[in-house]
Amino acid sequence: ALHGADPAARKVGEIRDRGVVIPSGETLLPDGALVLFARRPVALRALPGGGALLRDHEGLTLARPGRRPVAVPLPGGASMDGLALSPDGARAYAADARASVHVVDLAADPPRLERSLRLPEGAAGAPHPGGIAVADDGRLVVALGRANAVAVLDPATGAVRETLPTPPAPLFLRIVGRTLWVSCWGREPRAGGPAALSSGTRVAVDARGASAGGTLVALSLDDRRVRRWEVPAQPVAALPDGDGVLVPCADGAVVVRIDPS
Repeated sequence: ALHGADPAARKVGEIRDRGVVIPSGETLLPDGALVLFARRPVALRALPGGGALLRDHEGLTLARPGRRPVAVPLPGGASMDGLALSPDGARAYAADARASVHVVDLAADPPRLERSLRLPEGAAGAPHPGGIAVADDGRLVVALGRANAVAVLDPATGAVRETLPTPPAPLFLRIVGRTLWVSCWGREPRAGGPAALSSGTRVAVDARGASAGGTLVALSLDDRRVRRWEVPAQPVAALPDGDGVLVPCADGAVVVRIDPS
């Protein structure tokens, strides 16, 4: 639950009334227990059987009920939302801040880094990966933020099977049924409209010089058909909602519903 902004509470992360102050100045109150970590998580996934896996700039933290948290150090820093689990929950896939996806064996005692998969570079250099999704066949789909593409990888070998172009700055991924939803934090500028370069790509900007909205892409995993919608702010992960999806947007208090039919 969210409580309104408190003028006296301006320090992000401060604990107030059993909740925590978030950047908007509001207090987020959890339904259950509030667990504090010394580091700054950028992604979290629920574990089969209970508990959670957190990603931060130093690695992973495995938190299970009734056990002490276990840290798994990883190189290369952390990308935003670059975390996924294998269908059986035995492995984690964690993107770093530059050009790799690290495969972590969660079934080992203690959990350990198994191998690292190198991602292809684009015209702008290191791809700076974002979100990761796991397809039905076990392949990994990884957002390549600076390459304006998503890559499909074999997690056993690291071989890149496909590279599919997207609008500028793809970040969040979600597979719903047989559709891959890609949330991109840029959109192409309109003729004569304000624009700026983002990793060498022209994107629409607002009066602040910040990205003016984003683009949501629906890519069919069966025939690779692509549909896209411009949204008024930066789209985050698509959430299933009947025949459509709900898309919360950062940098704007808005939730967009997309009906692909």
